[in-house]
Amino acid sequence: MNNNNNKIYVVNTIPKKLLLPRYVEMLLSLKSNGDINQQELSFLTMTTYSHIQKIISMLKENNFVTMEKVGRTNIINLTKKGHEVTEHFIKVLKCFNIKIKGKILK
Repeated sequence: MNNNNNKIYVVNTIPKKLLLPRYVEMLLSLKSNGDINQQELSFLTMTTYSHIQKIISMLKENNFVTMEKVGRTNIINLTKKGHEVTEHFIKVLKCFNIKIKGKILK
């Protein structure tokens, strides 16, 4: 007899937005460039400043980045969790020989 009350449901806890290319690109840019401000990140990723703010807000909510105010500038830092997740993204991208900024990851 099949008892439906004993089913186990796996809930996806990762917001789907975090898997979008723009979000992954932000994490990769922070990983490769170290701690940078929003304006530099905007320039590197060719993304508008306002869009950067939305992405950083989502990354902060999920504990992938922190922001540190230095004078009038916000410096964005990857957290330990952010570093770990970015390393996983890099491994996946390497498996598919995906180019990032014209370079194939090896």
